Amino acid sequence: MLGWILLTSMVSPLQAEDLPPPPSGVAEFSAGVELAAASRYVWRGMPASTGPTLQPSAWLGYQNIGFTAWSNINLDQDDGTGLNELDLVLSLSQDWDDLSFTPALVAYILPGAGFTAEAIGDFAWQPGWFGLYSNHAIDFLDARPGWWSETGVSFTVGLPADLGLDANLGASVANRTYNQYYLALDRVGLQYVCAGLGLGWSHSSGVYAGLTGRMDLLTSDDIRSALGTDTVLASALLSVGWEGSAVWVR
Repeated sequence: MLGWILLTSMVSPLQAEDLPPPPSGVAEFSAGVELAAASRYVWRGMPASTGPTLQPSAWLGYQNIGFTAWSNINLDQDDGTGLNELDLVLSLSQDWDDLSFTPALVAYILPGAGFTAEAIGDFAWQPGWFGLYSNHAIDFLDARPGWWSETGVSFTVGLPADLGLDANLGASVANRTYNQYYLALDRVGLQYVCAGLGLGWSHSSGVYAGLTGRMDLLTSDDIRSALGTDTVLASALLSVGWEGSAVWVR
């Protein structure tokens, strides 16, 4: 349900250019907006729509603290058109050279379908073109103590003309409580194997755009049967956005 906000599913190529850290005694504020169009909304190897969706989002940041509002709007009448999800995310970013850790609290608001929340921890190690990532979530409301994780390898390559190419390969596991809540299955273990590829462009003004694609391979017969879906779930996402920052001298 976090979609493409946090690193829950793939390494994003759609970040604006990195800015140097502010000097001591200076507070940095940031803000951004994004509009994404998805061919299909797929969340953690589970189809959340059969047709296209729009996924607008906005965020505010102070130093390494961020607040994000992300939403999904169905466009296909078979899915029931209109807003069907709003996610509110409070995150804290920590970086140590090539290693980053982003803990977050996420509230999932599903109009007409309920509400739940998770504690999330995303790890990434990217010393160069090759890296590792591991994303984890623990539900502490309706699906507690449901646990999900995706871990894999990531690749990133800088290209001319402010372009960047990112890719990832990973696999997901979940515990019994998670599967009982989302799939009505009494199982624990491998959920899916995934691959993602993205091409992004960013400008010094903070404007960026990108195209990403992802495939989830559902390896278990019982999961495919519970979801009523094929072995492979594929989706593509086109996004445009802007991110900027300002400093205030204390």
